Amino acid sequence: MRLNESPWLFELRRKRPSSFLVDDTRTDVAIIGGGIAGVVTAYFTLRYTNKSVLLLEAHKIAHGATGHNAGQVASYFERPFSDLVKEFGLALAYEGQAAVESAWGLLEDIYEDAGLETPLLQFTGYACCGSYEEVLYHLKDIGYHLQQGEPKETMLLAEEALSIYDIPKEYSHCYTLVPQRDILSLLETENKKYVATLVK
Repeated sequence: MRLNESPWLFELRRKRPSSFLVDDTRTDVAIIGGGIAGVVTAYFTLRYTNKSVLLLEAHKIAHGATGHNAGQVASYFERPFSDLVKEFGLALAYEGQAAVESAWGLLEDIYEDAGLETPLLQFTGYACCGSYEEVLYHLKDIGYHLQQGEPKETMLLAEEALSIYDIPKEYSHCYTLVPQRDILSLLETENKKYVATLVK
């Protein structure tokens, strides 16, 4: 089996220390697993309670799946927002989305409180749309978000696309028209199949 070398762990240029549990011990809270979920659970338990915490990890802290992932925080569900609205209603779906997005605030709190030096970056991302179905799919989500307040993303739609697509008038306030060349520039591509981009 080929060894999986994580670029994220390599960039740390250090090994996290570990100590072995050799005797019986007592604790208020025992957490099994030192990945992101275990570490954050330990952090907030120690920060907001007077409980003692024992974190147990078979290898090294954050060196398993956490240390080998893409190193990103995605602030959205892996389902269309419109599907969540259909299943749970707009208010509950929006509340769930807001809870997911609040993770950025929690990360910033941990980062500052722990005095971490590992880079934590936020950036604007662009997701492209190359078909009428994709455009409509995202406009519907943006429309629902607008009903609850500020949308989590906006859409730039190529002026040229209006001659191809019959965008329902109910979504006219959900996008901004720009020349297609501007969209392709943001996406850093020359592929003219892309007629819209989401700005996240």
